[in-house]
Amino acid sequence: MANTAINHDPVATFPGSSTNTAVVKWSGTSGNALLDSGVLIDGSNNVTGLNNVTATGYLHLTGDEKELRFYEGANYIAIAAPSGLGADYTFTLPLNDGSADEFLQTNGSGVLTWAAAAGTTINSNADNRVITGSGTANTLTGESTLTYDGTHVTVSSTNTPKVIIDSTSGNNGSDVTISEAASATGSLLIRYKQGAGDGTAGDMFYNLGFEANADVFSLRSGDIDGSANHGLVFSAAKGSPDLKLDIGNLVIGTAGKGIDFSATANSSGSMSSELLDSYEEGTFTPTITFGNASSGITYNSGGGQIGRYIKIGKLVWIHIRLAVTSKGSSTGSLKVTGLPFTSLNVTNYQSPLAIGYTEELAWATIPAFQIGENSTTIAGYESVSAGAAAALTDGDYENNTTIRLAGCYEANA
Repeated sequence: MANTAINHDPVATFPGSSTNTAVVKWSGTSGNALLDSGVLIDGSNNVTGLNNVTATGYLHLTGDEKELRFYEGANYIAIAAPSGLGADYTFTLPLNDGSADEFLQTNGSGVLTWAAAAGTTINSNADNRVITGSGTANTLTGESTLTYDGTHVTVSSTNTPKVIIDSTSGNNGSDVTISEAASATGSLLIRYKQGAGDGTAGDMFYNLGFEANADVFSLRSGDIDGSANHGLVFSAAKGSPDLKLDIGNLVIGTAGKGIDFSATANSSGSMSSELLDSYEEGTFTPTITFGNASSGITYNSGGGQIGRYIKIGKLVWIHIRLAVTSKGSSTGSLKVTGLPFTSLNVTNYQSPLAIGYTEELAWATIPAFQIGENSTTIAGYESVSAGAAAALTDGDYENNTTIRLAGCYEANA
């Protein structure tokens, strides 16, 4: 009822209630009847039963991190202040509900407005292309030379494509790891291919990696002879430190390089090198001279000048067969020229050779042959009276003489 000055004893009629927490209200604007409002306030000051609440001032939720909850059935959405709030903030809502796909953005002072999301342009986009930044805001680029189809990553270019792992700014090195499950039975391979990569001529390929079916780390070639044969270039068995060359050779590409045995123990002598840097085998043509001339000398057509050699490091093994049909007209000391390598250049270093066979010789004493220092010539000698040695000459030779020599000498290089 309306507010009036009380000048008599007031009389109020209170309604009955089923709870002692009910809030009562006046019935109309006149009279003395009070009604049950349906609003309850319990002993913890929790209020229930309100429908619409109109406030002419502020609605305060006091206490830390209290929530304003909006229920739908038993579930709700809550708005809460964050913990540790150190100042007061007011957010002013927009004047309308905005347009589809817009979002709320602040001007930095709490005024909220609706804004459209900034669009992103992807240039050169196509299936499976990897997207990269372009240096321009909201603009990306689909890389035509870098693709991923869900299984394969492909780098392709008409220039020289590169995959670079750069660790120059750190000190922990770099790793490229290819891994699979311990129970996997497939192979882990890095594959190089040219053209179709089917192993035919001009379409070669190489596989480097671990072959699970053979338990080896290998390099396998698919273009050994222009066919599709999958040749094993080298392999190392799982758990083994040994490297096996399967179809090719170990090629030393630089002169003076080779196999270094410096890890082995040295002899009691004075070691000068532990590098095996040379191997060679072949033939040469030995020639007989008398007094450094060979006028009129002819050889048996069935192998009258045979020379073979094998060189391992600096050690040269030779085998010589000389069979003449005429010793010619030159005179003087006997020498055999044409050795494949110059002997070691050390004073008083001579290498004796063994005489394996002789035929039609004129000498009666013991012959000997040796290679002098820094030379490609073999000199012949014989023992004479008092044990002295004299050079073999044309006089010790016949027109059908055959000799065979064999032995080793140290090459100068």
